[in-house]
Amino acid sequence: DASSSLKTVDVTPKDGVLKKDLLNSTDVFIVDAGNVLHVWIGRGASADERKNGVIYASQYLTQTKRPAQTPITRVAEGGEGSAFKALFHAWDPPRTISFGQQASTSATTRAVEDKGVDASALFSASAAEDDDLFAGQDGSNAIKVWRIENLEKVQVDAATYGEFFGGDSYVVLNTFTPKSGAKPSHVIYFWQGRQSSQDEKAASALWAQRLDDEMGGSPVQVRVVQGKEPSHFRRLFLGRLIVHSGGKASGFKNRHDQDSYDDDGVSLFHIKGTSELNTFATQVDEVAANLNSGDVFVLTTPRQVYQWQGSGSNAEERRVASNIAAILKGKRAVTVVDEGDADDAFWNFLGGKTDDYPKVKAGQEAEHEPRLFHVTNETGYFQASEIHSFAQDDLNIDDVFLLDCYTTLYLWVGQGANESEKRGALKIANDYLAAAQSDGRGEGTPVISIQSGKEPAIFTCHFAGWDAALFHQPAFVDPYEAKLQKLRDEKAKAAGAVAPAAAAPAPVHDAPPAPVAAVAGGNQTFTLQQLIAGVDGIDLTRKESYLSDAEFKTVLGVTRGEFAALPKWKQQAKKKEVNLF
Repeated sequence: DASSSLKTVDVTPKDGVLKKDLLNSTDVFIVDAGNVLHVWIGRGASADERKNGVIYASQYLTQTKRPAQTPITRVAEGGEGSAFKALFHAWDPPRTISFGQQASTSATTRAVEDKGVDASALFSASAAEDDDLFAGQDGSNAIKVWRIENLEKVQVDAATYGEFFGGDSYVVLNTFTPKSGAKPSHVIYFWQGRQSSQDEKAASALWAQRLDDEMGGSPVQVRVVQGKEPSHFRRLFLGRLIVHSGGKASGFKNRHDQDSYDDDGVSLFHIKGTSELNTFATQVDEVAANLNSGDVFVLTTPRQVYQWQGSGSNAEERRVASNIAAILKGKRAVTVVDEGDADDAFWNFLGGKTDDYPKVKAGQEAEHEPRLFHVTNETGYFQASEIHSFAQDDLNIDDVFLLDCYTTLYLWVGQGANESEKRGALKIANDYLAAAQSDGRGEGTPVISIQSGKEPAIFTCHFAGWDAALFHQPAFVDPYEAKLQKLRDEKAKAAGAVAPAAAAPAPVHDAPPAPVAAVAGGNQTFTLQQLIAGVDGIDLTRKESYLSDAEFKTVLGVTRGEFAALPKWKQQAKKKEVNLF
């Protein structure tokens, strides 16, 4: 509260229905969404409330005996995302689409009256600004960066500030000193890579808290997820933010894992953004199909570095690409290549020359940046809201999304979307295009429907660092519950009886199979769930080798031979994606 003391109060209504007016701008709220906790920061919240919101959320997880890896997201007032808004009944989003009083009905959702809003408002809405921690202040930033190695906080060489690995987690301290001579302010970011293990992510949050305590509790803490970096974080690195593939081996869960880096001398980096402050580089597989003429790419080879400039790329992307190339080149020369002018040597490093990559007309997409809209009827009526600074992680497989690329409007359909959402989203697409005629695109813009998990390159090129395996990851198996089940089974076996079921609420997912022991000799195979739960007597560094051939291809997406041919870092990344580490 606004007083000198902090306290938490449960304000959940008796009927369980959350409404927007529950959120008071002078306070901080923790919203429990089951699989994630949201910490909502009101504009008028005190510094102590802002700072301690995530801490109280972590304590709440412990009190409710929730998994330690449950995500905690920070939500600033005015910058609420679609997933957060969907938790509230009749949230009044700033950008919604009219369905002419068309309400949805389902077995679990009661139909309510659609409030009827304007499709043209969605199209013409201006971009929302990030919650800038130092808005309106003139001053300088000084940063320190640590990487989580063996669960310890290890300082990073200042010469590599801005370079992150997607398989790692980091802690970043920024000290902002105002020119006015006022007292410096501190922000502690803990950046978590998409392929970083759960124990590394947890360690980054823990070290961020310890650093906060060491500094007397004055800093603000911000959790940053790869691909969703706020502008005030990217701004710290002045157009030199690079996300590499691979990373250090974990110090706990992955104790049998190994460091994984792309060390074959050939790497491809996708440069994407609209200004020096939000443009960054993400490493992608070095294949020609990953190029697209709307962006810039940097290709590093053993003796040369190429800066490949798509015909539709913008000036800021080219400028940042020059910075990235200068950082990565070492003693190698940098060759700037415009689309259409690359020689055979360039194409050979990408598997051979091809025209099979997404193309745009010169200058076209540079003037019209893609826009992503989330469509859902979770509250009983259709809503559509724009997601700014979007990333692949924003795509929820239970909903439908629209991606406006100017020349094409894509309808991305999650595998869990209901039929009403699918039909309604198509009408939204048509209404949106009708309102978009004023931007000069003309009539006849195609609407292309895409199923989740089957995205073509022309769609994925608009998402930096697209991970094809993201939507194919298996359901999470709680290792603690798996160990408990193992103990129950062992106890039952010793007693000569079947282990009784635990007296606990019904799980969301099927219970994992009981861990088993490998029999000496022979070529045994185990299911993915058995390997995750634990199998005694196997080589823990080669869990994938115990899958059957059919399940190996299904789980990892490649055959055994194709997997063996991959670089070590790619093998490790695939194993992490399916919890085989």
